Amino acid sequence: MGIFKKMFALLLAAASLLSLPACSEQMPAASYGTDVGASQSYQSVSASSASPAPREAGAIAVTDDNVRFLGRVAYLEDRAAYMLGWTQSGIEFRFRGTGAELKMQATTRTMPNASPYIQVFIDGEQDHSLGKKIQVMKGDAAWITVAEGLPEGEHTVKVVKSTQNAYNQIALTDIRLSEGGELLDPPPPKERLIEAFGDSILCGIDMLSSADKEVYDPSCEDGYLTYPAQVARQLDADVNMLCASGWGMWKTLSAIRTDIDVNMAVPSLYPYTDLFNDKTRREWDFSRPADVVIVSLGTNDRDAVLAEGESGPEKYEQAAKSFALAIRAKNPDATIIFTMGLIIDDLYPNLENVVRELNESGDSNVYAFRHEYGNEGHPRVDANNREADRLTAFIREIKNW
Repeated sequence: MGIFKKMFALLLAAASLLSLPACSEQMPAASYGTDVGASQSYQSVSASSASPAPREAGAIAVTDDNVRFLGRVAYLEDRAAYMLGWTQSGIEFRFRGTGAELKMQATTRTMPNASPYIQVFIDGEQDHSLGKKIQVMKGDAAWITVAEGLPEGEHTVKVVKSTQNAYNQIALTDIRLSEGGELLDPPPPKERLIEAFGDSILCGIDMLSSADKEVYDPSCEDGYLTYPAQVARQLDADVNMLCASGWGMWKTLSAIRTDIDVNMAVPSLYPYTDLFNDKTRREWDFSRPADVVIVSLGTNDRDAVLAEGESGPEKYEQAAKSFALAIRAKNPDATIIFTMGLIIDDLYPNLENVVRELNESGDSNVYAFRHEYGNEGHPRVDANNREADRLTAFIREIKNW
């Protein structure tokens, strides 16, 4: 594409700061229940439904003994709560009964009208249209109904956060089951683990909108439909995603955030569980190495690389190489895949240089994957579907899965 077209697309890559009317108004809405033909429904939970007591009758404290955490989830001692911040972070739990609620408290960062969304899937369902989408409104802690009216018996509930950590987060404390319900041992992790690191593209910003919005709208963002999340489901893998709008591999020309004390490079977040919410800088437990690591960073670096002059490309390549080495140190056998191209691909040759250098130095398990150009701005669902299929096929071939 021409240089002006690329520059226009790049400007649309970073999310802005306020909120617009919800994308949910443009999506099919139907009541949620046991009808497997129903379209995805939308529910907003008012803070007024919160109970003032710290632990009501029937409330069960969430622990790693009774739920399986998905993604990087920080526990904050001062709030006695688990923080669902990162895109696609969440929990999975099993119970015997007919319904379940979660006690959650949503907060927003920098934008007052950016309350987060979660998605709920029951009994192994993965179809996005059959899930239950809920906006957890910021305010006091509230009981959020995640399952109701189910047949009496054993059920599995999966809850994932649809929106990104840079703008909103959810504190989770308790589970409450239907009368006579019993919490069971959580399901085991999947055999495979995929990690993905990126910018607003990976967060799924504006995915559900017909065009990029001038301001951030959480209802238009959907991490569940992003290509890394889809790849994980196609390969029957768990997924850990770290993404933030406007961030890069090396640096960007965006304004420096004041709510987090690292620069705007995703690799600076890598060693930690959740620097956005956990100011103790607790390091992430790498006891479970990833099988595949996807790195999609460079769209937001482009202008900084150009502004740096002749040394810009080299500095970007050094940042990419350093990140690959940091990933390799924690994941000795992982396949590392650098991707680019869903908005612009100017720095893709530089990624190829990094991969070539790492391969020649003895690490043959590092690859570059070029996306097909998807959209003037953030990729929509169709582009993510296409790239999920392409990348899944690529991984199957190199991993022999």
